[in-house]
Amino acid sequence: MTKGRVIKNYNGYYYVDIGQENLVECRRRGKLLKAKILVGDELDITELGQDKGVIEALLPRRNQIRRPAVANIDQLFVIMAAQSPDPNQFLIDKMLMTCEYGGIHPTLCFNKCDLDRATAEKYKAFYERCGYDVYLVSAKSGDGLDAVQKLLP
Repeated sequence: MTKGRVIKNYNGYYYVDIGQENLVECRRRGKLLKAKILVGDELDITELGQDKGVIEALLPRRNQIRRPAVANIDQLFVIMAAQSPDPNQFLIDKMLMTCEYGGIHPTLCFNKCDLDRATAEKYKAFYERCGYDVYLVSAKSGDGLDAVQKLLP
């Protein structure tokens, strides 16, 4: 058996990355028909040749969220504008709670900090007190992007 990770799910076909050039198109075994397989799930598959395979087992998940339905997330960023439109703190808090409930500790990133640096600094101070890593960036000027890019392998 080969271990892989679901990259895409389309009409009952699961496209699994096993570390080779092409994805393996898999169907599930009858014993897994009731299992909910999500993008990001790690699986054991049997390769049938010609980039086809059969899912044999669903491996335990490290974490998951429901919307979008994904599993085994390594890193998650919540990105909001610091200005234009104004940040919606209720929406930010809701996203953070959803992530924490799913076992994921996200990173916050406020964009457009060149428009209103003072407001962005207030949000940064608040969410850092709550235990989150917060990055202030400007996609337009490029300020702060280097720090965020270092987090993305």
